[in-house]
Parts: sequence; structure tokens; C-alpha cells
Amino acid sequence: MVPIRALLVHKNDWYRGEARIDGFFQYPVPEFTWDHFEVSKGFRLNLHDHRGYDIIFWDDGKYTSYAGFTPIVPHTTYKVPQVCMYALYPTLTGSHFNTRVRRARKNADIVLIDHDVVETWKKATGLPCFRMAYCTNEKYYMPGDKDIDVGFYYVLGWNKERVAMDRWLQRFCSIRGWVYHSTDGKSVGEDYRGLLSRTRVVVHMNRTMKTRPPRIFDASISGCAVLSNPMPVVSGENWDGKYASFRWPNSEEYRQFDKAEIPVYTNQDCGQVARELESLIGEGGYLEIAQRAREYTLRFHTWKVRAVQLRETICAAFPKIAARVQ
Repeated sequence: MVPIRALLVHKNDWYRGEARIDGFFQYPVPEFTWDHFEVSKGFRLNLHDHRGYDIIFWDDGKYTSYAGFTPIVPHTTYKVPQVCMYALYPTLTGSHFNTRVRRARKNADIVLIDHDVVETWKKATGLPCFRMAYCTNEKYYMPGDKDIDVGFYYVLGWNKERVAMDRWLQRFCSIRGWVYHSTDGKSVGEDYRGLLSRTRVVVHMNRTMKTRPPRIFDASISGCAVLSNPMPVVSGENWDGKYASFRWPNSEEYRQFDKAEIPVYTNQDCGQVARELESLIGEGGYLEIAQRAREYTLRFHTWKVRAVQLRETICAAFPKIAARVQ
């Protein structure tokens, strides 16, 4: 097999650099070779300077309006790498979506979409758009000795409800005598892997009801049972029976907030969460769900599996690349 040569363009984020744990290109596969290229928010990259690559894989992130590539699209008319833009978090707000649509129109040859509706993107951008869901690293995330009963490993962002959930979970688990661990809204970096490996039930609150979190992949592959708001429907995925869910509380809007706006949840507010935790921890139901979720993720959602899908998508979108590697 002749590998597709990719240049990974991303900001200086540790989880997307050489020690990559975020989605694609996490460990060697026969379908691709790649190098990293770190950029700033306002980068300008001349594709003629990188003709040794077949594609640019442009990671999602915060970039300024003028950031991007020259020459202008479509790049199929030039002997330069083809730009594949990845859209991971377009569903947080209308602004997130619109910003990424403008970015795609200006710079991308194709768009790869994690969980948003593909047809919506096709209409908005006029570009070839493809489902390419997040994938996890089964060599990095692994089950360990489970000494944490309930974990709430959230980054605060703009969700006041997450703070309220953390405070309620701490009180509830203390009363039940369960070991509880929270990240207090902070990123814990590489310690996150260890926390997942040690946790029986990972509670998750979606940032919006339209957002399917990457966390469900990483937690499932780590042998955790996930308790979360309902996952939105994503083509190519079926999480039914592989996680437990609660409809309320949920995050109603993704925006900045004042401390005075943080709600105080009661046992009545979190009644569904309490019942699910009793079933998962008190009755041991987490074991079956965790096993089912791990088996499903190993079969369908690792980087090894996604590399085959990504290669097929790129070859279908770019016949010149297909002719070179096949």
C-alpha cells in the first residue's frame, strides 16, 4: 500500500502535536504518513511550499478571519496539497457554525464533519462534505483498576449548569458513600487518561443538545459507563444501549455567565441522574454498559478503523491522489 502523505496543520496544542491524542493521526497506520505544522491564529500558508504532501489536514480551532492558505481554492487546479478542513465543534453556537462555514468556503477543497448534519454543510458551503466522526486511541486510553465510582471531568467553558451539576454530584455521592472525583472545570492535561482508566461511571453534560461529545469515545474505550444527556443522532453511529442518559438537567445555552447565575440543583432537579447512578453504581449495572460500549468503540471508532475510512474518502474526492497511491 502506498500511503497518502498528510501535513497536519494545527495550533500549538499539546493534544494535537507529536504526542497526539485528539482524534486522527494518533499512531502509525499503513494508510498514511504525516508531519505536523504548527500555526498561529492568523497564519497564512503558501501551499506551493508543501508540494511533497497530498493533503493538508486542517484541525478545528480558533483562527482569525484572514487565516488560511494560498493560492485560492479550488486547489485541484494547482500541483499543491488538497485542503481537508475538519469541523469538530460547529454546533456550539450559530457563530461557531457560521465562522467555520466561511473558513471552509475560503480555504477548503472538502470538509470533514464530526457530528453535525452533513447535508446542512453541503448546502451552506457548496463543497463536498463527508462524515468523519471523531475516533479514539485504544493504545492510549485503557481500562485500569476502578477506584473512583463517579467522575465529572468537565472543562467549564460557558456552561453554568456544569458547575451546578458538579456541586450536586459531590453532595449526592458523599451521602451515598461513593468515591467522587471532579476536575473543577479545569483541564487536567495528560492526567485525564488516568482518571478515565480509574472511573466506573463518567457523568457528562453536553454543552448543547446538538453536540455529541468526543468524551463518549474516550470514556468508553477506557472501560467506563457514560451517564449523559442524550446523544444527538449522528449518521454512522449507534450509541443505543451503550450509555445511560438523563434529559434534565441540561445546558440550555452556551454563553458567558456570572457566578450569580449558577443554579442550585436539588435532588428533585436531578432525580433522573440519581436513579441512573443508583442503577449503575448501587446495583452494579455499569459493568454491562461499560463492556458493551468498549466493544462497540473498539470495533467501529478507533483511529485504526477511521484511517481506512479517511483514506477511502480522500481517494474518492481526489482522483489524482487515488491514482498515485493505488
